[in-house]
Amino acid sequence: MKRFLFPFSCALGLLAALLTSCSVYAPMQPTTSTIRHRGETELSASIQPNGRLEAGVVHSPMANVLVSGAATFRPKTNDSSSLNTRQWELGLGTYRALGTHWLLTGLAGGGYATTHKSIMTKELDIFPLGVHNELYQYDARYAKLFGQFNASYAFRGGEVGAAYRLTYLHFRDLNWQYNGYSAPIPVKSMLRHEPQLFCRINLDRQQPARWQAQAAIGMSLAQNRKAEVETWTSTEAHRTRLPMPTASLGVVFRPGRRIGK
Repeated sequence: MKRFLFPFSCALGLLAALLTSCSVYAPMQPTTSTIRHRGETELSASIQPNGRLEAGVVHSPMANVLVSGAATFRPKTNDSSSLNTRQWELGLGTYRALGTHWLLTGLAGGGYATTHKSIMTKELDIFPLGVHNELYQYDARYAKLFGQFNASYAFRGGEVGAAYRLTYLHFRDLNWQYNGYSAPIPVKSMLRHEPQLFCRINLDRQQPARWQAQAAIGMSLAQNRKAEVETWTSTEAHRTRLPMPTASLGVVFRPGRRIGK
C-alpha cells in the first residue's frame, strides 16, 4: 500500500501549488465510474486542497445504462482571497467492458452553480508612500450542459483511468465589485475542455473491492473565440477564461454486489 501513497501525495501537492487561478468559474470534476454490471452502485466523497467538498453517486439500473448525480459545496468564509461555491449536476450514460481489464464509459447531463470569488491585492501609493489593499469580488450564477468520455484499466490493486469532459456554460448572472462599485461582466456563454486523470486503490481484499481510495488531477481550459476575445478589453472579462486546475483525494464505496450482467 505504501508504494501507492507517493503518487497520491504528488497529485495533491502539485495541484495545491497550482490552485491559485483567479477565475470565478468553479469546475466540478468529471464523473469517474468503474461500474461493469447491472445493479452496481458507487458512492464517492472527496476534498480538494482549498477545502471544497464534493460527493456523487453512480448507479446502473439496467445493463449498460448509468445514472449519476453529484454536488459540491464550499461555504463563504472571511478569507481575503477565496472561491466559494454551491452546485449540482445530473447525468445519464452508458458503459461497456472490453474484457476483464478495460472499461469505456460515456455520460451526458447538466447542472447549476452559484460562485463567489474574492481577490485581495496590494497596491503601491506613490504619495504618501505606502501600500494599501484592494478587494475585488466576483459573483456568478450559471447553468451547464456537459458530455464526457472515460477509459479505465483495472489491475489487481485497483483502477487507473482518464476522462475528458466538454462543458457548455450559460451565465445567468456574472458581476464584479470594487470599492462599492458593481458592474456586469460581458460574458454570456463559454465552452470549456476538461481532461482528468484518476487512480483508485483497493482498501480491502473483497472482489470487487467495497472500499477504494481515489486521487484525481485535472484541468479546465476555455475554448478561445477569436472574435470575442478581440472585443474583450476588461481584465474582469478575461478572468472568466483563465485555466482552472483541479485535484482531490477521496474514497469510493460500493454498497452491494452486482445482481446480474
